[in-house]
Amino acid sequence: MSEMSHLSTDKDIVVMIGAFCMLIGGIIGFFAKYFIELKKMKEAKKSIRQQMITNNIAPMRQAWINDVRNKASDFLSNCYFILSYQLAKGNNNQHFIQDFEEILKRELIRHSELFFYLQMALPFSRGVNNEDVSEAIRIHIKYINENLSSHSSVTQERHDDIFRVISCCSNNFKVLFKNEWNETKSLKEISNVKQKTEKLQTPECTCSVKNTSLH
Repeated sequence: MSEMSHLSTDKDIVVMIGAFCMLIGGIIGFFAKYFIELKKMKEAKKSIRQQMITNNIAPMRQAWINDVRNKASDFLSNCYFILSYQLAKGNNNQHFIQDFEEILKRELIRHSELFFYLQMALPFSRGVNNEDVSEAIRIHIKYINENLSSHSSVTQERHDDIFRVISCCSNNFKVLFKNEWNETKSLKEISNVKQKTEKLQTPECTCSVKNTSLH
């Protein structure tokens, strides 16, 4: 009888050990499945985010860059034309003045539109995100606008001064578009760790606005 009881106890222990192993196996299986599903969810979320950026944000940024670049090109070319007209007026070049007088009227209106567009469309500094290149551009186009608007004619010396400011402004635009393109390209390369895109610094200013500010 005692031997039968002992065998029964051994069987119970084996059953308990088997049940315990099954329980542990079930727990391990549950957590393994949980972490696999969690990984799948993270990958799916990352994929959706990547698709959203690739299909929406990056193209929108690229469209904005293209638009600002076209407007900047129009603005600077208009500035060169207006400046040339004012120099011709200063030199009393009647032939040039008469030939381009009507064009000047249209370009002055267009110049004003482009100036205000660029003032609003360029990036603004916010928080720790400094937009030094954009601020430099705003200073340059403000100087250009004030000088082209306030002079019906210019001397050669004044012409050369404004010409240098326009050229300096053009260099700043080139850096801005390079930085913005690098930022747009980085959006297409999503990773778990946010990597800061290094920006090119503002070019050294060699014109009359180097010691001026927007305020």
